[in-house]
Amino acid sequence: RFVIQGDIYFNRYRDFIAQVNVRVPNTENTDSIPFALFEKSGSTPYRLWTNSRSQVTNWGGSLGVTWKNNKATTIHSNINFARLIRQQESDGLEDGFNTSPFIINATFRQADILRYFWIGAAFHWQKRFYWQSFLVDGHVPSYSTVDIVLGMRIPSFPGWNFKVGASNLLNRNYVTYLGGPRIGGVYSLTATYNIFD
Repeated sequence: RFVIQGDIYFNRYRDFIAQVNVRVPNTENTDSIPFALFEKSGSTPYRLWTNSRSQVTNWGGSLGVTWKNNKATTIHSNINFARLIRQQESDGLEDGFNTSPFIINATFRQADILRYFWIGAAFHWQKRFYWQSFLVDGHVPSYSTVDIVLGMRIPSFPGWNFKVGASNLLNRNYVTYLGGPRIGGVYSLTATYNIFD
């Protein structure tokens, strides 16, 4: 059977809280202040929060599709969209929205493989976006990942379940925000015991 879900949202903000970069001159001599600000080496950068006079709107939505077959196979996919719009950009403020405009996810799960096995896989992709923070500004590159897990139970070991999995299977390093760590592959082998089985 198919299940389709979707949603759309729209928000409008007044006095939107944003950031602005300013510089404080390292001199009290009024004649030297313009030169200190121009050279930058004679001033200290400072970042403060304030309210924007611009009209800010945020809108987006998502669409998801799920397909199930005999409770053994499940396929799901969804796409998400988000956008922030400022009607006036003359105030010089940084909104720090820091969200990818497009994100796509897809998952697959197959149970009862040869009675004792099951497998799951997931795919994630997101478009690059502009990151703004007190630490660094710039573009976060787009990236995609593939996760996979294989589970099994052994009849001669009742109550025991075993899983081998990989997150970011292809080990392609990526970042989710600027100034953060690069994320590589994570591989695991897990054994669990159910005392109630």
